[in-house]
Amino acid sequence: MLKLMRESSHSYPWLLKSIMGVIALTFVITMGWWGFGEQQTGAAVASVGDLTISRDEFRRAYENTYRFYKDKVPGEFKDETIKQMVIDQLVDNRTWLIAAKNMGLTVADADLREVIMQIPDFQKNGAFDPEIYQRLLAANHLTPATRLLSATLLREAPILHQSGGHATSQCALHG
Repeated sequence: MLKLMRESSHSYPWLLKSIMGVIALTFVITMGWWGFGEQQTGAAVASVGDLTISRDEFRRAYENTYRFYKDKVPGEFKDETIKQMVIDQLVDNRTWLIAAKNMGLTVADADLREVIMQIPDFQKNGAFDPEIYQRLLAANHLTPATRLLSATLLREAPILHQSGGHATSQCALHG
């Protein structure tokens, strides 16, 4: 077969080039048309009630969790275990958000701002530093944390509410 192709390439160079061109064109068209697999960034990975978990959110949470375990935990760990742990955590977050919404709990912007300013990771010399805040968010592929932190505070609110505790230790929840 190879011998025949070598001989034909000398006698009919246009034939071999045409065949190779058709094969290359086929790959270019199919990859351009269908892409390299499922890369839908906005598609939902999971949903809880009327809330969804997007691929982007899952990817960010996975990357952060993977980095954490890679840096802090010696030895090997299974990729599937981390993926399942991240999905479980995101689903739990959505469940608590639904519970807070059903209880009519919200977080005031001023209280949220106060909590953000008290986070030690965003402080320099004991005071909030907006530059550090922006840099840490960018390093973790996040936009301003108001939505994320608000969700975190709301997730804790139903626990405090059911245990008879008060949610005013870190923020005031308005219902």
